[in-house]
Amino acid sequence: MKRDMKRSGKRRRELIAQETARLMLEGGIESIPRARAKALHRSGLPGHGPMVPTEAEVRRELETRLRLFTPAGYQHARQRWCLAALEAMELLAPFMAVAAGAIAAGLLVPSARVVLYTAAATPEDLAYHLLDRGVRFTFGHLTVSWAQGECTVHAYRLHAQQHETWVAVLPHSQWRRSTPLGEDGTTLPHMDRETLLAALEQIPP
Repeated sequence: MKRDMKRSGKRRRELIAQETARLMLEGGIESIPRARAKALHRSGLPGHGPMVPTEAEVRRELETRLRLFTPAGYQHARQRWCLAALEAMELLAPFMAVAAGAIAAGLLVPSARVVLYTAAATPEDLAYHLLDRGVRFTFGHLTVSWAQGECTVHAYRLHAQQHETWVAVLPHSQWRRSTPLGEDGTTLPHMDRETLLAALEQIPP
């Protein structure tokens, strides 16, 4: 009986991991915690306990689905994401731009956006920088997640980019030298230029 219950629990956990991966690939959700919470809610399960798959388990499901169900050009698409981020980082170099979001988390699902964190005295300083270089943009807001929570910050969506590109402006209080921090002081997932170049070199041809 206990063995059957354990097997049943493991299967439900696998199903939640699969549904989380499906929501990320088909529903455009880039965050594992957010997609996992939605999958648990749909299944009528709480957000804690043995039925909750780990991020590593969800990543394995994502990788399996990407290998099986995405076009053969996925590696080429990953390369384009990284190149788009590098191009935007070059444009925003005066503002300590680093790659964030799906690129930094290694979750480049087909619907992923290019997200960068920047430091500016005010959001207007970044806007003037973009205007001076003829870059069209739309002002908006972006949700930034860290270990213990999330917050909404000013951001710009850049137009005429190959990939949907968002640039978030983090307050100077959320930077330690060139490292972006969450409001709890923990380091936000990110890649500087050198790290992103190294990741680009590791993408198979």
